[in-house]
Amino acid sequence: MLFGFTRLRQVCPAISGQQHRLRRAINTSTCPLKIISAIPRITTYYLVKVHKMETPFKWSAPPGSDIWKQPPSTDVFTAPFTTHSKKPLKQFISATLTFRTKYIHQYDQACLLLTFTNPNSPTPRKWIKTGIELYNDHPRYSTVTCDQWADWSVEKVGAENEAGVRNGEKCVTVKVQKVQDALGLCMWTYRVDEDGDKTPLRQTNWVYGDNGGEGWDLEVAAAVARPDPKKEIKEDLEVTFEKFKVEWDETA
Repeated sequence: MLFGFTRLRQVCPAISGQQHRLRRAINTSTCPLKIISAIPRITTYYLVKVHKMETPFKWSAPPGSDIWKQPPSTDVFTAPFTTHSKKPLKQFISATLTFRTKYIHQYDQACLLLTFTNPNSPTPRKWIKTGIELYNDHPRYSTVTCDQWADWSVEKVGAENEAGVRNGEKCVTVKVQKVQDALGLCMWTYRVDEDGDKTPLRQTNWVYGDNGGEGWDLEVAAAVARPDPKKEIKEDLEVTFEKFKVEWDETA
């Protein structure tokens, strides 16, 4: 578990170098941590707790497991998952997951799973899952968001990476991040390339639609599913999760 400082980069990009130097100094210091504003009224620093699970680890799913919700009455939440951390939604900053597996059957999937619950409300859980799913014989970046019902979007893996991803030789990294812009709050889902470049996959707005997310808890997990609509599959799907990092704002 690491501590560091971050800020809203939109405020003043010109001083990002100074901010990074400050964060590096703090991360390597053994002194007690406290919040500092290096340039008052221009830059705000937040105390960030970075949670890292012990990796790599493996997780498996039996045939017939899935996470999906579709009218009029399908509501499935049987995919095995391992929880990284759970905190109030308002503290969430980002979650990043790197994984690999061999995709064999239609709908085989490994994903980052975010589950939203309100302990003081009868509202059913909501969720977002994003990762890789085998669909129509191609591994695809797959993102499903569920407010009342599930909505699904897919994007093909690049031709140069498809074989490596499908046979489990090449890792995939996905990221979900809280974003605030001139229009308000949302969550963006990205695929992250080996060089660190982020490509947007989906914007989700409903997460903060209920009083800005106040009163909601967020559980961040890694999940595996092997749907088997024809009930023909015998073996489990095993996934290797190489890296798993979640950032929370401890001052929120």
